[in-house]
Parts: sequence; structure tokens; C-alpha cells
Amino acid sequence: VTLESYIKTNPTALFMTGSPNIRSGRDIMEELLEAMGKKTQGRNKFLEKSIISALKNSNRMIIIDEAHFLRLDGLETLRRIYDATRCPLVLVGNPKIMEIITDQNKTVTGQFYSRSVRIALENKVPMEDVRGIVLQNGVELKEECLTELHKAANMIGALRVMTKLFLFAWTIANRQSQAISLEHILAAKRVIISV
Repeated sequence: VTLESYIKTNPTALFMTGSPNIRSGRDIMEELLEAMGKKTQGRNKFLEKSIISALKNSNRMIIIDEAHFLRLDGLETLRRIYDATRCPLVLVGNPKIMEIITDQNKTVTGQFYSRSVRIALENKVPMEDVRGIVLQNGVELKEECLTELHKAANMIGALRVMTKLFLFAWTIANRQSQAISLEHILAAKRVIISV
């Protein structure tokens, strides 16, 4: 189930997307109030009280996509709202969000950490999917190239990063009038993944 389809079938859920510009406690409160059609002006204390008043005993789910952009004060604001309303809270993002809410950082995020459950999609990208993406339109690759692309497909960024890696390696090879080799893929990997 995608977030988009969940929101369509559950219209009471409050949905917002974090970004480099929507990440502080104030940003989150303004987004939540806007999603509820409420006034978004005033001091932080007023905004928080308005949200709590509107959500208390409502059981409306709060879903935040791109949650890895949230700052600690944003997470703390969400924790306070959760504690006061008991509305279910779902944070969706890349693994960086769990680095923020981690056992090592629990002195800072302890209140949030103790209320968190991590659900990670641990499915690995199969080699067949990698082959299906890169071996199109007559493209041929040696097994060592496919193996390297398969490794990239199972890292953070998954198929998106793997596809960029392949296209960059293809560009390098074309500029040299050569077939794509492991050296091209590794050169592209140093630029794109910088591991």
C-alpha cells in the first residue's frame, strides 16, 4: 500500500511531507494546522494547544513522509503532540531517521526513542530485477558488472542509485567508444556513491 492510496482511503489521516524547508517544530505545527484547515498564526504555545485541542481523542493518524529531514525539535514537537493526543504517528523516510532516533542518541531523543518501533522493508532487490533494468535494447554486460550493480541496488537508494550508476558508467564508456566494463562502473561509483 502506498502512502498516496492510504491517504485516499483514509481521509481523516493528516499527511505532510518533510523537506529541507519543513523540518522544525514550528514548521510541523503549521503544516498540521493547515492540513486541518485551522489558523497557522500565533506563538508556538498557541499552535501546539490548537493542535492538541483538535486532535485529542480523535485517533486521527499523523503521517509524515520524508521524515529524515526533521530536526530534533521537530521530533520533540511530534512527541509532545503524540503524548497529549495519543494519535497514531507514522514517520516514513530513509534510514537516516532511525540514525536520529537511535539507541546511541537516546540521551537527546530518549522520550521519542522509547515510543518508537522500526519497521524496515528488508527485501533485497533480486538480480533478475537488475538484469531487467540494465539489459534492455541490446545492452550486454559481463557478470562482474551485473554483480557490482546488484550490490548498488541493495544499498541505500536502491534501484534509483543503481540506475544512476549504470547510466553514468554507460556515459563514461560511450565517451571512450567502449563497451561498459567493471572499470567504468567503479569509476561512476566513486563519483555517485562516494564510498
